[in-house]
Amino acid sequence: MRAKLWTLVALVAVVGWQSGGCGPSLITIPVDVGLGSASTFSVQANTPEQKSFQTTFDTGGLQIGGGSIALDPDVITVNPTQSAKTASVLQDQLALEITVRVDDFDSVATVCDTGEQYGPFTVALDSNYVPVSVDPPTVTLSQATIDLLNSGQLSLCVDIVSPVDGTVIIGSLTFNVSL
Repeated sequence: MRAKLWTLVALVAVVGWQSGGCGPSLITIPVDVGLGSASTFSVQANTPEQKSFQTTFDTGGLQIGGGSIALDPDVITVNPTQSAKTASVLQDQLALEITVRVDDFDSVATVCDTGEQYGPFTVALDSNYVPVSVDPPTVTLSQATIDLLNSGQLSLCVDIVSPVDGTVIIGSLTFNVSL
């Protein structure tokens, strides 16, 4: 996260310099947030599986004014069980549904029930269970979530519904923050 912060600060300095420092410059920076120990989900077909965790978000003293949340199919891995690989799953049913919820740092125990909902994101899978696309690609953040990002502390819940039994790994979520 610290490397992203320095990139963020450097970009703000360059944009401010290029624009002559006059007036506000709106830039959007993607910041990946790892899920840590909450990144691996043991899933049963068509049964929701969720994990919650706390995270910190260092803005480097910069004020986030807006943004969105996104899931990149390249950071998602689906490992079906052997029995799931041999089971017949219709091609149009090969998709994960992922929902993200956000709440304040102290609400980690209830974030999955009461947090602000983003999604569901539908992650299309190819015939080998490889994620190929996400719909919608991004969802706009509410002011409440932006305030939590500016506070530097928040709780997140990730809820997954898989079409097959197995393991799903999510490497990170992306907050596209606008300054």
